[in-house]
Amino acid sequence: MFSTIALIFFSEQFEKRLKQWSEDDQKFVNTEAEKKVMEAVMTKSCTTIIGNSGTGKTFLSRHIALKMMEQGYIIIPCSIPDDVRQWFKHGRNTLFVFDDVCGRYTLNQQIFNEWIQRLDHIKSLLEDKCCKIISTCRQEVYKDEKFSSIFIFKMNKIDLSSLEFRLNKTEKLALAEMYINENIDKFIELSGTYDFFPLLCSLYQKQKLHKHVTLDNFFSNPFDVFKDELEKLYNEGDDGKMKYCGLVLCVMFNNTITEENLSNNDKELAAVIEDLLVECELNKGTSVKRLKKSLETLEGTYVVKEDSTYKNYP
Repeated sequence: MFSTIALIFFSEQFEKRLKQWSEDDQKFVNTEAEKKVMEAVMTKSCTTIIGNSGTGKTFLSRHIALKMMEQGYIIIPCSIPDDVRQWFKHGRNTLFVFDDVCGRYTLNQQIFNEWIQRLDHIKSLLEDKCCKIISTCRQEVYKDEKFSSIFIFKMNKIDLSSLEFRLNKTEKLALAEMYINENIDKFIELSGTYDFFPLLCSLYQKQKLHKHVTLDNFFSNPFDVFKDELEKLYNEGDDGKMKYCGLVLCVMFNNTITEENLSNNDKELAAVIEDLLVECELNKGTSVKRLKKSLETLEGTYVVKEDSTYKNYP
């Protein structure tokens, strides 16, 4: 358990973080997803917000936490599974908030192991009706087959990238009015079908503050938004490099890679993959099966699968 001095220190850190959340929350826009998540958190012990990068998962989870604080809950921003044990108090209304609950770009093996190690104990704590967890998780991590083992995060999920909860036109307009002071209709038009609209609004506002940028320039290549994301993905150890390798493979074969290609012993493809693995600083003996699994976790984010063909997200 924490010492008295440590408790004071962490309490002050929590207060600072919650104060920042409250300031950021001034730009929150009400959505249908918010209603659903709030309903879930009020009635369930564990709620997971999933979705693609830039869909507003973190912002929404923090907004819900602040609303729960108004309901009398103690809010505990968490970084590791053991935080639940450390800060749990029987009978005290407590909401534990996890962002990127098992890794940001790929499943973090160390954090995963910690969840598995403490899962039964945390499940027993959640049986105390006063204890709740809200967490966020990117699609590619949520789809990792290992993640299914942490069953508490599979029981109750809200997918911000789904047709049901992605932003509608009215919500996009309200969000654009909050962040963008001009050419709102054009901004919405240029953003098109991209579900990372909240991220686009935030990035555009920040760029306008620091340098001159026009809407046309900002949207000239929307995939520039993901440049840093891909670099960080590559730097997430071998799992990140495998996913990056899969994306490059799709580009090299002009979006014609099929499940059959990756299942058969195609010598030409095998030679290309071997060279690509080396370029991506991976063991050239890595199995094609592992590469295929990496591509599967990226479906709906960076990759779509049409029939049996893998393609980079349009």
